[in-house]
Amino acid sequence: MLNAWFTLAGVFAIFIPTMLTRVRIEERALVEKFGDAYRAYMKTTPAIIPCGCRSK
Repeated sequence: MLNAWFTLAGVFAIFIPTMLTRVRIEERALVEKFGDAYRAYMKTTPAIIPCGCRSK
């Protein structure tokens, strides 16, 4: 069972930084393509799980 925790920690240690880097790259591309409309969207919607939770 202990090996499963190390594996899980290793997966998260790789997955989370990779996901955050990918989100930054994609957001830059979307801002370049859609401009101010996407910037307004970014202010109201979280990047990872777009649930509409941020206040407008």
